Amino acid sequence: MMRALFLLVSFLILLPAAGAADEVCVGEYCYDADDSGSFYQSYLFSTTSNAFDIVMIGDGYTEAEMDKFIASATVMADSFITINPYAAESCAFRIWIVRLISEDSGIEVEGSSTWGNQDTALDAVFGDGMNITVDFDKVWKAVDSSAVPGSDFVCVLVNDPSGNDGAWAYQSERVCLVTGAWPWGVTMAHELGHLIANLGDEYQCVQCDQSAGFLTTADWTRTYSEATVAAADQIDNPNLATDIGVLGWQAEINPNQILPSHALNVCSGTTVGAWEGGGKYRYGVWRSEEYCIMDGWQCPSEDHFCYACSSALAAAILPCATAFPDCAYIPFKAPRLLRARSLPPELRIPFAEDTHIEIDIPPCWTCIPDSTDVPGPPLPETYGVGIVIQNLPEGTRVAVYTSMLDLVAEQVASANGSVEITFEADTLKRYFLTLDIPAGNEGMLVNTMLSINGAQVDL
Repeated sequence: MMRALFLLVSFLILLPAAGAADEVCVGEYCYDADDSGSFYQSYLFSTTSNAFDIVMIGDGYTEAEMDKFIASATVMADSFITINPYAAESCAFRIWIVRLISEDSGIEVEGSSTWGNQDTALDAVFGDGMNITVDFDKVWKAVDSSAVPGSDFVCVLVNDPSGNDGAWAYQSERVCLVTGAWPWGVTMAHELGHLIANLGDEYQCVQCDQSAGFLTTADWTRTYSEATVAAADQIDNPNLATDIGVLGWQAEINPNQILPSHALNVCSGTTVGAWEGGGKYRYGVWRSEEYCIMDGWQCPSEDHFCYACSSALAAAILPCATAFPDCAYIPFKAPRLLRARSLPPELRIPFAEDTHIEIDIPPCWTCIPDSTDVPGPPLPETYGVGIVIQNLPEGTRVAVYTSMLDLVAEQVASANGSVEITFEADTLKRYFLTLDIPAGNEGMLVNTMLSINGAQVDL
């Protein structure tokens, strides 16, 4: 994560900032023009025009709400470009933020009073579940009319005042849609994974019902069978396999590992193997790791791609990234990363190299039920969290982040190897702990303790 943040600082250039603005119309589309007359502002990750051009454009934002749109787009772009392999190959991207104005504030929401009653530039509608639709012809006309220098893919941020959380990618249209109310970089990374590398969804639900732990009863019975699935719906993605004997990532699996992979026979969810479930099926489909950004429903909230997705994205981006002689290109390498669903009382450092460890901090109210076991009565809206870690190698950076990658607290271990972090948590947010451990400490045993509102929690 530190390398990703370094890349963000190194490559992120914002030009030009929106200054005093005026509404200017080009045909049927109106834009927020800055002092120079431009309708867009750009994040430049390369000075070369031969890059992947990603356009971020809004729908349902009035002229008075343009600062709100720019803030959401900026937060999303900032977070997106810290995620590998996008971060490691950031010189392959340029992001253009187009300031498109809508007549009405907020898009239509199916079944609500706004349905059929909103006048927005792109006619976006929030439908059933997380589905968002839009008039693609209007999207591309609005992009072209803005005179933005390039547009390989378009990411539409919709203004939904009701706060729905949704996203959708339309691969044939080269367009993805996300809600501006939740400007998560992982959402942008997920949807662009569909568009850039034909990645498939790794979650197992069709109607993902949060009240049922994200998997409805019907979802648990779904088994993929090529013989019974329509040709248009058959799975053909580099990160998914429908035959456990034919895995695109087979060479990365330890030959001694028992397949299929399961928490009972594999010690870490980041172990490359054959984990069953994906493509909206519970059975008959396999993925390379238990956790991945392409599984947007699994808890913990992921901020990394699995091996198969990382490899497919890196291969898709590589020709563009290496074409830039003036770019400080950093080849992608799968990180020495360990991810744990919950904080263990003891953790043995598994690698001799520099190691990045991510551990989710309970309670997580949006997780599957078995990860919410916290003693005592229900927590209030905010609660105190205390974490003590002992026997850390000197120089280890310990940090706490929200799932939106906001830094909450950090410390660096001194020679005594002990770190204590306390912070006030919000029950509506998810948190995870990161340990960046220097090389040469393989096999060391680290001890952890967790307390909530002053009471120690059994780990």
